[in-house]
Amino acid sequence: MDRIYNRNKCISLEIKYNYNSNGMGYVIMKKYKKVIVLGAGFSKSLCSSMPLIKDLLENIEENSLLKSFVSGAKDKLYDYFDVENCVSYILSRKIFFNDKEDIKFYTLRKEMLKHIYNEMKDCEPDEDKIEIMGKFLYYCDKENILLVTFNYDLFIEKICKKLCEKEKFIVKYGIKLNQDPYQESERVDGLNLNEKNIELLKLHGSFNWFSMSKSDNADIDDVILLEQNDINEIFIEDVPFFVPMSNTKHKYFAGDFYKLLWKKMKYYIDNAEELDFIGYGFPKTDFDNLMLFSFYKEKVKNIVISKTTEDKETKRRLEKIFSSARVHTDGAIKYIDKITK
Repeated sequence: MDRIYNRNKCISLEIKYNYNSNGMGYVIMKKYKKVIVLGAGFSKSLCSSMPLIKDLLENIEENSLLKSFVSGAKDKLYDYFDVENCVSYILSRKIFFNDKEDIKFYTLRKEMLKHIYNEMKDCEPDEDKIEIMGKFLYYCDKENILLVTFNYDLFIEKICKKLCEKEKFIVKYGIKLNQDPYQESERVDGLNLNEKNIELLKLHGSFNWFSMSKSDNADIDDVILLEQNDINEIFIEDVPFFVPMSNTKHKYFAGDFYKLLWKKMKYYIDNAEELDFIGYGFPKTDFDNLMLFSFYKEKVKNIVISKTTEDKETKRRLEKIFSSARVHTDGAIKYIDKITK
C-alpha cells in the first residue's frame, strides 16, 4: 500500500494494490454503486433549441454539395425520404463506380459531419435548468454514481464550470486524453482533496475531442482534449471526434479508443448494484445496445422517457424486456427533480 501526501494538508490518500498468485501487483479500480446512462432525450430536456434528428437537415449551407445532394434526394424519393437513413447513406457508402463518385462522397461525408457539429455546437442548457442540473451533479458525487452518455454535447461540462464559481467541480472522462500538442506547456492538475469529480464516459465522443491524424481509425494516442473556449487556431476548422447519429455507427468505432472506453464502462456496470437510463428508450436502430444492456436486466431499475404517442409503445416494449425496471414517462427534468429532493 502506497501513500500520496498533499503538500498543503496533513492528509494522505491510500492507493491499494492486490497481488495475483504469481505475485504480480495490480491497482484496484474504483467501483460505483450506480451507473446512469444518458441518452438524447436527456440533452433535449436540458436545451429546448437542440435540433431533433428529423430537423437536422433543414439549415444546410447554401451552394454546398450537401445541400444539392439532400435536395435532389427529397425530389426523387418524396415521402420515402428519411433524414436518418439519408445521413447513414452518406456516411457509410463504400462501393463507388468511379473515382469521381468516390471523391464526391468523401466531400459529402466531411460536409455532413461539419453540418451536424455546426447545428449543435452553440446549443446551451436552458437557464431555468441550470439549478436542477447542479443538484443532479452534486447528487451523483454524493451517491457514488457514474455517468455514461451517448451524447457529445458539452452541457455537463458547462454546468460543472458554473458550479466551479462556488467550489472546484471537475469532469473526468475515464480515459487518459492527450493535451494540445501545439501548446508549449502542458496543463498539470494539482491534487485537491476538496474538489468534486464527476466521471463521465462519453461513448460516442465529444465536441472537445479532436483527432490529430484525421485517420479513419480511432486510436488512444491520436485523440486530444481541447478546451471548448480555447481551441487552437490549427484545429478551429476541424470537426471534433464523435460518432454521428446514423444506422452505421460501427464504421466509426475502428481503432482501440472506443474499445477501451466501452470496456471500462462494462467493468463499472459489472461491479455496480444498479443501472438506470435517463432520456434513452433503446431505439430500434440501437439493437446492439439493447443486446448488451439486456444482459444486465436484473440491475436495471429505472428507465426515463417522455409522454409522446411513440413513447407509450416504447414503454410497453421496455417493460417486457426489463421486467425489474420502472419505466417513467415524466421526462428527464421531472425525474431528476424528484430524485434530488
